[in-house]
Amino acid sequence: MSSRLARRFAHLSAAVAVGAMALVLAGFMRISFGPGQPHFFWAGGGPVTFVIQEAGSADVTDSSDRAAVRLAFRAWQDLAASSIRFVEDTAADASRRDFDATDIHLVLWDEDGSTGLFPPGSSIVALTPLLANIGTGQILDADIVFNGALPFSTTLQPGRFDVQAVATHEVGHFIGLDHAGGPLTAMHSTVVAASATPRALSRDEEAAATHVYPAPGVVRGRIVGTVIAQGGGGLRYAQVVAIDDATGEVAAAAVTDAAGNYAVEGLPAGTYSLYVEPLDGPFRAGDTIALRNETADAFATTWYAAGPIVLGAGGQASATWAVSPTVHLTITDSNGARVARGSGATFDVFGQGLSNVVSARVTGAGVTVTQFQHLAGRLRVTVAADPVALLGVRSLEVTDADGRVALLTAAVVVQDLDPSITQVSPTVLDPVGGEQVTIQGTRFVQGAAVVIGGQLAPNVVLISPTELRCASPPSPGTTAPVDVVVIRPDGREARAAGAVRYRADPKPTALDPARGPLAGGSFHRVLGTGFAQGAVVEVDGALAQILSVTSTAIELRLPPGAAPGLVAVLVRLGDAEAVVPGGLTYVDAPAPQVTSLAPQTGPASGGTTVTLLGQDFAPDAAVTFGGLPASHTVVEAGGSRIEAASPAHPAGGAEVRVTNPSTGLVGFAPALFSYTGVADGGAPPRRSSSGCAVASAPGGPLPAAALALVALALALVRRRSPPARG
Repeated sequence: MSSRLARRFAHLSAAVAVGAMALVLAGFMRISFGPGQPHFFWAGGGPVTFVIQEAGSADVTDSSDRAAVRLAFRAWQDLAASSIRFVEDTAADASRRDFDATDIHLVLWDEDGSTGLFPPGSSIVALTPLLANIGTGQILDADIVFNGALPFSTTLQPGRFDVQAVATHEVGHFIGLDHAGGPLTAMHSTVVAASATPRALSRDEEAAATHVYPAPGVVRGRIVGTVIAQGGGGLRYAQVVAIDDATGEVAAAAVTDAAGNYAVEGLPAGTYSLYVEPLDGPFRAGDTIALRNETADAFATTWYAAGPIVLGAGGQASATWAVSPTVHLTITDSNGARVARGSGATFDVFGQGLSNVVSARVTGAGVTVTQFQHLAGRLRVTVAADPVALLGVRSLEVTDADGRVALLTAAVVVQDLDPSITQVSPTVLDPVGGEQVTIQGTRFVQGAAVVIGGQLAPNVVLISPTELRCASPPSPGTTAPVDVVVIRPDGREARAAGAVRYRADPKPTALDPARGPLAGGSFHRVLGTGFAQGAVVEVDGALAQILSVTSTAIELRLPPGAAPGLVAVLVRLGDAEAVVPGGLTYVDAPAPQVTSLAPQTGPASGGTTVTLLGQDFAPDAAVTFGGLPASHTVVEAGGSRIEAASPAHPAGGAEVRVTNPSTGLVGFAPALFSYTGVADGGAPPRRSSSGCAVASAPGGPLPAAALALVALALALVRRRSPPARG
């Protein structure tokens, strides 16, 4: 068995083993492998690298899926009180799909089921496999995989899952957080198709990230205690929720351990009311990695009756109380509702005893329950928000005729009215990018992002609530009209469809390589700026076969030449055309052809012996990796096999070329060579040579059992009414 296969097998075995482990819970729902063992975390809070696999989503025709993923990482990084940081590794080989490798943290779509993570017919929208050290909790590897068999969109299309919303949820797992909260928190275990609400983080997620990765100088408080079942003994696995009395928001939540103990962490100074509710839905014990094999106690939802708790900055308060085991009224499912300021919304809640409900309210001021209807098996609730209602996620409380209560945590999110775009100028952009673009509209806020033609615009500046300015990104590779989108931090967006276009202005700078065989068929790139779909390339008047076009490169197959020598190369896009400096020289000789490359990965330190198969290799053929010469090259007789030692090279993908010196003709390997950035060919630093999941910690190596991988495979499920569960 190869080392890679052995490592993959070890990962899957560990994932199975995790389900049998119980977890002692304190604080947020964080991931851990067993009782008393450390929770997951990235050492130092990052920066953690990530790589967006180049294929993206098959459902998204532009690059807006990449922009959505970047915004998801930004949502967590922009939390002022948290130190978690991310860096997109643009030097890495973005063609890779080996998410089980530990040297790269991939974000990818599984369009054909090849990862083995999504069984046929799976309703799992996405998952995050994590590899961590059991002894310390330190995360060693994390990847995000979307289920490409399900439909995705970046334009909030009905019936399609929003890429940014799903990615924001998965980044929470990526940094070590389990499922938690209620239907309108980003880390809830389900998502509604076309919903933008999970794009934004609630205060519960902000408290979690701040507690795990506090920014320097940030001090937060905590409320600890025990929830006791009637007759004594701790209440097992119940959700304790802290409501900020000043705003009505869900400030943070925790789950009790098997003894009924809890700790609500990450709370700023303030006054809080507490309640405890059973994990009978919408948040269930089975929705988590930590509790999927545990049984949560059933009991009546109960407020902490001793009154609000005043918490000082960085302080600790205690709250212990008892609950009744009798359940007469409970809410077990709902999608909740988004309500904009000055407007209303209606949503259904499901549960037990709802036919006896006589009153309902939303926590905090400014949001009123205007009506509720008793329907078969459910309660239909209509809420209205004042024009100046405070923004945030709140809970719904219902009360029956006997005074018993039930709460739906994170039932309502109050947001501002959607932004709008009234004008964009200029409407014709330089394909190179960098122009100042002014966007006028309404309800713009600090931190809003701008996406033009599927690409994030840099240097966004809020001038006023009615004006944003940004720099234009480079052309997305089309001269057709493209959308301009403003996305606020709360996930709400304004879209001006086809508002701008990039003018046709091709500016080639070079042809690479600049020599080609007279017979044609060789691979070349025209480098430059201002390219777009529809571009054509003429070589000495003959059309080249276009393979791909981006704004900065045109890949092509060379047409046959009429005679050896220098010829002109022309790029034409619409009515615009430009000559490639230097042209191309036809050579009456065959170019080397590379048909395979093995292995395709190796350490950044170099020294990997790589075999290239093909034909027409000259005896003195030269091999380069990312432009660097191979440290040793042997060409076998017959010119069909080369063995070359990879040179030292920064981590990432490197193009491999074979050049015949006498003709200057070049052949390209069909795949990049991926430099892993580690010392032994793909395993993490100080990993044992066995290839299994073994790592080292300060002070010496750990036993093989010290590492395991868990895939948060119940990440997000399609919701219906009543919602289906995964």
